Amino acid sequence: MELAVVTGQRVGDLCEMKWSDIVDGYLYVEQSKTGVKIAIPTTLHVDALGISMKETLDKCKEILGGETIIASTRREPLSSGTVSRYFMRARKASGLSFEGDPPTFHELRSLSARLYEKQISDKFAQHLLGHKSDTMASQYRDDRGREWDKIEIK
Repeated sequence: MELAVVTGQRVGDLCEMKWSDIVDGYLYVEQSKTGVKIAIPTTLHVDALGISMKETLDKCKEILGGETIIASTRREPLSSGTVSRYFMRARKASGLSFEGDPPTFHELRSLSARLYEKQISDKFAQHLLGHKSDTMASQYRDDRGREWDKIEIK
């Protein structure tokens, strides 16, 4: 769950993340839904929650240690459905009550966006989540999506 908040990525993309995707201090993610390619600095942190990507990755490696960053206890990749079910179980085990529909795993992505908007900027959050602004969408890109877009912390 920490990885979802600190990276702002979709559950399917979280499940696909491999240790080999981390190169020179960046986690390279090609978003399966949009094809957007971003490189997220492993120095990224969420101040409001006191979590950092590096510490989160270190915990994942120590506890799970599979080929993928998040894995089963048998070190096998997890499906997005399995991760969502684990989230639902954790939510129920928390004993918290919710008005209306309880939060889903996908809402961690929204939380990430809101936290980064406050901490850094709305543009940073938009960039991290792979959402293009109207201006960005209208610009012609010569690379046709072949280049990685490195996320910079200001």
